[in-house]
Amino acid sequence: MLGTGTASGDVKLSACLRSEGGVLIWRTLGSLNPAALPARKGGRRGQESRRQSRGARLLHVDGVYSPKCLAGRGCEGVGLRVVRFSAENFRMLRDFRLDDLKGLNVFIGPNATGKSAVHDAMRLLLVQPSQFNLTRDHAYRGAPGSKLGIEVNLELGEDDVRSLLDALAVSQSKSSPPAFVVEDYSRLLTANVISFGCRGFPPRVPDAGAITVVKSVQPGQPSTSFVEVLQKLSEKTRAWEREFWGFDPPRLIQNGLLQVVSDQVVALPTARGFRARFGVGRVAKPDPQGIGPWLHQSMVEKRPEFGDYERQLSNLLPHTTGIRMTPSVSELRIGTVEDGLPEMTPAENWSSGTVHLSLFSALPSLPKGSVVLAEEPELSLHPAAIRRLMRMIHRLADSRSLQFFLTTHSDKVVEGIDPRQKDHSLWQFSRNPDGSTQATRCETEGQIAEAIDSLVRPEEPPPSSQP
Repeated sequence: MLGTGTASGDVKLSACLRSEGGVLIWRTLGSLNPAALPARKGGRRGQESRRQSRGARLLHVDGVYSPKCLAGRGCEGVGLRVVRFSAENFRMLRDFRLDDLKGLNVFIGPNATGKSAVHDAMRLLLVQPSQFNLTRDHAYRGAPGSKLGIEVNLELGEDDVRSLLDALAVSQSKSSPPAFVVEDYSRLLTANVISFGCRGFPPRVPDAGAITVVKSVQPGQPSTSFVEVLQKLSEKTRAWEREFWGFDPPRLIQNGLLQVVSDQVVALPTARGFRARFGVGRVAKPDPQGIGPWLHQSMVEKRPEFGDYERQLSNLLPHTTGIRMTPSVSELRIGTVEDGLPEMTPAENWSSGTVHLSLFSALPSLPKGSVVLAEEPELSLHPAAIRRLMRMIHRLADSRSLQFFLTTHSDKVVEGIDPRQKDHSLWQFSRNPDGSTQATRCETEGQIAEAIDSLVRPEEPPPSSQP
C-alpha cells in the first residue's frame, strides 16, 4: 500500500496488484483528507473507527482486519452463479427445492404461495452478515419445533476463481497470482459446488425472542472443507504462496466468499425505499439504500458508471436527460433533469414508478456475475415501461452478465421467456393441502402457455350458495 500527497493536501492511496516483467502494476484505491479524520482513539475499537473514516470497508476474520474488496476497486466481480436452492421448514417452504437454475428465473403464482419466501431465504444467506437471527416467524407453522434449514448452491468458473484470488491479493496488499496458480485453484474449486447454508431450531413459543445462527460455506458435501480441498494444490503453487503471499488462502477464501458474495447480491423487495437525501460515503453496490452515495462517488471519480446510469435511466424514462445532485446543509439531494423543465425534479417529488426505474437503472453497472433478487418489477409501471425494463433484463441475463430471480403477477414480465431455447426458467407456485409451497417448472409449450394464461384470465367467481 502506498500513500502519496496531492496539491490539495489529500493523500492518494494505491496498492500494488502484481508484477509483470519486473514492472510493478499499481491501482489507485482512493484518496482521503487527513484533516477530516477523527481524533486518534486507543484500542482496537479506535483503530476500526479510523479505518472506516478513510472510506475502507472492513471484514473481521478471526481477529484480523482486512480491507473489503469494493466493486470497481480491484474486484471485477466474482461471477458466482446460483444453481440450486433448497429449504426445510422455512415459512411456507416445508420440503422445497429448485434445481438447475438459469440466468433468468421467473416465479409466478397466486398471492401467498411462497414466492417471496424463496427471496427472503436467499437474501438471508447471500446478503446478510455471517450470522443472523431466526425467530418463530421464520418457522413452518405446520411442523412446530422442527429444525429449519436453508441452502443455496453456487458454481465458480475459472474467471471467477481469478477474480476471487485477485480480490484476496488486493485485500492483503499482495501481488496477484500468476496463471499457473489460478489454474491450480480453478482445477479444485470449479469441480465443487459451493454451498451456503444454515440450520437451527427457531423458538417454539410466541415472544420468545430469537436465536442466532451462523452461516456455513463449504465446497460440496458438508463433511468437506476448503482446507481439505486445497490440500491438493501442487507443491509449485504452495511454494509460490509461501514466497509471495505469506497468508493462509484456504481460510481467507472460506471467509472472504461470504463478504464478496454479499457485495454482489442486490435485493429489490416490493417496498423499494429510496434515500432522496444522503451523506457522502463509500458503498460497495448500488442497492436501494446506497444508490445515492454510489452515484456520487462515481461522478466525483469520473467513472463510466455514472454516464452509463444516466443513459440507462433515459432509456427507461425517455423524458429524463440526466441526474443532478445539489448540497443541502450537511447532505446531498438527488434529482432528475427533464425535458422542458428548469432546474431539477428532486427525488422527494418522484412518482413511485420513477423511484423503481431509478433503482433498476443501476443494474447494468453491477460487477459481472452479480445476482439480483427483484420482487414484482412491474410495480407502478406503465406497460410500455415494463417492456423496456424487461428488454434490459433479458439483455443482461442472456449475456450471462447478471443472474435474476423475479417474482411477478404480470404477463408483460413473462413475455419473451423461453425456457426451451434460452437460459431461462419459469416456475409456477401453488399451495399443497397442508399449506406448504410447491413449484412446478414450466418447460413445454403447453405449460408455458397455461402459465401466461393464468396471469391474464379473470378468476372464476366462487359457486353461489343460493339454490
